[in-house]
Amino acid sequence: MADQTILIGVVHSQSQLHTPSSVRPASPSRPRHATVQATKPVHTYETGSAASSTTTMPADFGADQDRIRRLLRCFSGIAIAVLVVVAVLVLCALEASKAPRLSVAVAIVSGLDPATDLARPAVDPQFNLTLRVASRSLLSRACVGVSSTAVAVSYHGVRLASAPVAPRVCAARRKSADAGPFVAWGSSVRLPGFARDSLAADMRNGAAAFDVALMDGHLVVCRGRRVGDADALQAPCVLTHVETGAAVPHTGT
Repeated sequence: MADQTILIGVVHSQSQLHTPSSVRPASPSRPRHATVQATKPVHTYETGSAASSTTTMPADFGADQDRIRRLLRCFSGIAIAVLVVVAVLVLCALEASKAPRLSVAVAIVSGLDPATDLARPAVDPQFNLTLRVASRSLLSRACVGVSSTAVAVSYHGVRLASAPVAPRVCAARRKSADAGPFVAWGSSVRLPGFARDSLAADMRNGAAAFDVALMDGHLVVCRGRRVGDADALQAPCVLTHVETGAAVPHTGT
């Protein structure tokens, strides 16, 4: 009896060993959501066609940007070129509009001796003048005497002598040139009493100073020119905005 029991146990154990896996009882499956209960939140990212539709740029986007940059560079270059041209034109206009600087010196005076000439009722003075013209422009030279430039010499507002036409002289750009001496003269000039007495005193003291005016469309006044003062050529005359028109007639009869 005992042997039968042992045999049955052995057969039972072998039958368990040869049992197919397909008939083994399946292990209970865990819930699908149970695998993420203890994990951290997972950030999901869109992939596929949805993501590509939001991040993909048009194929010609870079070309458009390059075209815009080229246009901006072109417009900037044109604007700079226009500004340079305008600045050059303004500078040229300013340089061309600079009037020449004129100066006059009285070298010698005759016919105004206080003892003999000024004792008579009328005098016949003569002035040896030197004219200097200086160009202030970098673009053009300066000339005087091109048209009918008249010269007048006066003392305290009384005209004593004149020259119908000044000598022609031109100075190169930013240079100066002298003309003369040339003569302005007067004939039978009558002086008022106060001017005669004052001029006689100044001639005796060597302090006589004369005003020289140049008239060539505009009035240029050179005041206080003393006789024999060569430094007067360093003192520019004053250009006024008075239009003189035609040349003045000669002083005297």
